[in-house]
Amino acid sequence: MDSRALRVLTASKAEARLTQCWERSTRISRSSYPAAGELMLLAGYHSLQACTGSRSRPITIGEVMPSLERTGHHQPHHSEGMRSDLYIETVLEKCSALMAAGLWRRSPAVRPRAWLENFDRDDQPAAAVLLDHFTYFASTAVDQMLLSLYRQLRDGLISTMGVERAIATLDSAIFTSVEGEDPNVTDSGNLFCRKLRQTAGIADSRFMDPKRALEQAKAGRLIVFLDDMLGSGSQIMATWKRDYLNSQPYSFADLEAETGSHVIYATLVATRDGLDRLRGEVSGLQVIAAHVLDAADTITGVPHSALKPDLEDIPGAIANLLEKYAPRLGVPPYLENPRSRMYGHTEGGLLVAFEHSTPDSTLPIFWAVGPDQWTPLVRRV
Repeated sequence: MDSRALRVLTASKAEARLTQCWERSTRISRSSYPAAGELMLLAGYHSLQACTGSRSRPITIGEVMPSLERTGHHQPHHSEGMRSDLYIETVLEKCSALMAAGLWRRSPAVRPRAWLENFDRDDQPAAAVLLDHFTYFASTAVDQMLLSLYRQLRDGLISTMGVERAIATLDSAIFTSVEGEDPNVTDSGNLFCRKLRQTAGIADSRFMDPKRALEQAKAGRLIVFLDDMLGSGSQIMATWKRDYLNSQPYSFADLEAETGSHVIYATLVATRDGLDRLRGEVSGLQVIAAHVLDAADTITGVPHSALKPDLEDIPGAIANLLEKYAPRLGVPPYLENPRSRMYGHTEGGLLVAFEHSTPDSTLPIFWAVGPDQWTPLVRRV
């Protein structure tokens, strides 16, 4: 079965599971809120489309409101804000629907209800807004995105080299990981090398650490750095400039300056700011991403859903929530200043997590440990 047919089959099965999930649901009755089921089905299905390659990114519940208006399901009081208790239950039902469809991992991997119960009752509507805008990439979605990234890499080479030369170049390409500022075997790039090896059927011999990859780059082979998340760009820039060899060229940056070597950085998800920084500051490094986050996809874009709770000032309520709870969170030493506690590494303000890990530029309130009885929404690693 080809990949397109597989995506269509997967979408059909998951859509059916979402429908079954809503039909079983009794938390919100159609009489009390007729559009809730349609909202969850559409939000879940659009999230599925993002995972299978049909859309550029997942869509939250509120973003499908225009679809409901066209089909006659719009409720007039939405524009004024939905009653907070119903809003919270609607968001939780969406999470349950995504879990039932296999798009989110079930508890304890993702624990939306337990996470909301961390907060005082008056703070729960603002926390639910954050949950409504949260994007989670399960391992099945990551596998699909990896294959999409590989196809994007192949098609880009074909467009610049022609089919025969591109295929030959890709067939001999070396894949390597992006090392953090302090290299560690647990760096996510190592995981993605293993995942690509399994999903694309690439020989083990073509996966190397950066030092060996640099030696192969000197011989003229294409080098592809694999990563899951481009935030500020600090990690790939550190890897690019790090001295790996004892003689010239010491680093990938040195090799690029000498020979114009062909190196590509391929990441599953990238922030727009990170992309712009790399393309502006790192000469010779080509960058491709399967999924790009704009400012609207971060905390600065919340709320961008039409579905909202009946809070007068949602951004203000979220800011107050973060200010109140961030000091209670247990975070790594490099995130201990107040702004990093609130918004994550480099104040990225991301609302994203993968099944295998959560970026440190995602809001710590989602993943950090807390005081006794505190339940993170997702794990950091």
